[in-house]
Amino acid sequence: MALYESRMYCNATNSQLYQLFSYDIQQNIFLTCLLIAFFTIVKTSYDRFRWKNARLNLVIIGAGPVGVTAAMIAIASKRASNIIIYEENERKHLYKTKYQVAFDNRTTSFLTRIGVDFDNIEGCWDDRCFYTRAGIYLEYMLTNIHQSAIVKINFNKKAQQQLYITIIFLAIFLGCRKLYSQIKRNLSQLNLIVVGAGPVGLTSALVAIKSGKIAKAIIFEEKGRNELINRSYQVSFDNNLVSFLQKVGVDFDHIEGCWQNGFFHTKVGVYLEYLIDVLQLRRSFIEIRFNTKFDKDTYKELDSLPGRLLVIVCDGRNGNSSSILGLGDEYEQHSCAAYGAVAAIDRMDQREVPTP
Repeated sequence: MALYESRMYCNATNSQLYQLFSYDIQQNIFLTCLLIAFFTIVKTSYDRFRWKNARLNLVIIGAGPVGVTAAMIAIASKRASNIIIYEENERKHLYKTKYQVAFDNRTTSFLTRIGVDFDNIEGCWDDRCFYTRAGIYLEYMLTNIHQSAIVKINFNKKAQQQLYITIIFLAIFLGCRKLYSQIKRNLSQLNLIVVGAGPVGLTSALVAIKSGKIAKAIIFEEKGRNELINRSYQVSFDNNLVSFLQKVGVDFDHIEGCWQNGFFHTKVGVYLEYLIDVLQLRRSFIEIRFNTKFDKDTYKELDSLPGRLLVIVCDGRNGNSSSILGLGDEYEQHSCAAYGAVAAIDRMDQREVPTP
């Protein structure tokens, strides 16, 4: 009996807790909806206020019936801060315009709402239109428009002159901007020094040159050209590496090699010969110094180069260029266990290029 009463008590408590939590959840949902509605109303009101108070500068070319009507509409909208009208004819010449203009009922109703009083314009009505002479309409409209403080009418001035002046100033601005960008680019360019003309060194030089931020490049290689291009061990490039190198100008269709299992295989000498030929096409700012070892005497030459200097050391594991530059001997070696990785690009144990 006691157990049954205890269960009834627990059930009653759970029901009360459920009602309490349900009430809290409903209250939170209600408050959230109120906040969303409040922010929506505030944002809508702000957008309407900003739209109504937005101001613009208006330039109208031509003070004919269409031009002066457009100016009148802009004045009535109260959204124009300045209105400039260019007209190549004089005011008196406009008033002498003899051709007829006609306004239907919809047009007269619209123009009446923006302030045009057709009762003060000499003309005549029929069942559908109001007829008047263009000069009379222009005289009435120009008189009313001229009373506005935001309107400036330039008679006997061609808009082409102002347009030409604007184009000239725009061309000067763009020219100065381009000149500034060119000077800034030239000042930000680097002098590149690459130590080692192996696959990594020459590829690094090509990537740096293609970036457009290198003013001059010097590549040091202690071996001769013939010794480099006669290397027989193979290098391999996966699809990602091939895609990247193609973007910087490497044309694998002109490199002797073959594809196998998603990799491009070639002899390192063939790849180096291709890169050397590509780089030497830019002899104006690229210099490859074969049979020249990077040592302390060569290091002193770097001080004579103006501007900023970038040195890329690719002289292999046994090279001492890092110590000459004052860098530590500590380094990290990462291997992807695949062809194309920098740490395993020299596959000395696979000298033969595989055939499909």
